[in-house]
Amino acid sequence: MPTIMTSDGQGIVDQLIRDAAREVGMEVEFRVAPTARCREEVNHDLADAFPVVPYTRLLTAIFAYPMRGQGADPARAVVRERVFVFRRVGTSVDWNGRRFSGLQTPVLVPAAAALLLDHLAVLQVPVDMSGHSPQSVFDKLLAKRADAALCWELACAMLLAKLPYADKVEMLPTPFTDELYYFGISRRFYEAHTDQVERLWDAIGHIAQSQAYKQKYRSVVDDLKKKSKR
Repeated sequence: MPTIMTSDGQGIVDQLIRDAAREVGMEVEFRVAPTARCREEVNHDLADAFPVVPYTRLLTAIFAYPMRGQGADPARAVVRERVFVFRRVGTSVDWNGRRFSGLQTPVLVPAAAALLLDHLAVLQVPVDMSGHSPQSVFDKLLAKRADAALCWELACAMLLAKLPYADKVEMLPTPFTDELYYFGISRRFYEAHTDQVERLWDAIGHIAQSQAYKQKYRSVVDDLKKKSKR
């Protein structure tokens, strides 16, 4: 998720998790790998966590979440992020918030957005994950390799302001997803360190709700929006 994480671990969510870990006396080591591989490594106990995980029924088999009642606790999320559908200007593919229409090809999804696969599986929509970045996904869209693509709102809005995508690719108005993401912990690690993990999630929650963090996050988002209009 390029708007909130960076390969050098200096993104806004990276810093939130690191600050929370420091507060509860834990150390967090970030390791860079493709999202699909990260998910598999957590599933096979080769990694302990993933920074941004949506709460879905299928993913609960892999990740432990901060819970409240029967669902994930929104007060302890790390970020809210929206994903939109993009198409070539002049084409008829549409998304009404529940289903696609006019779709004749698999949907392009950046490899880093592998966690969106659960949503697409429910819709029984085929997926093309051959694009390794938002830019390569847009290149394939322009080359007519697919009718539609999914991408994060801010990261891809920045691309729409640049050639060759300006005036050739457009974002549909209804979000594909608009949801909270959590610091997902492997079930093995959670069961072995339940109290410590709960304290970490609590720290994430109160730091994320602080005015200082909210201002910092808003500054990051505003800067990205300015870049998207250049």
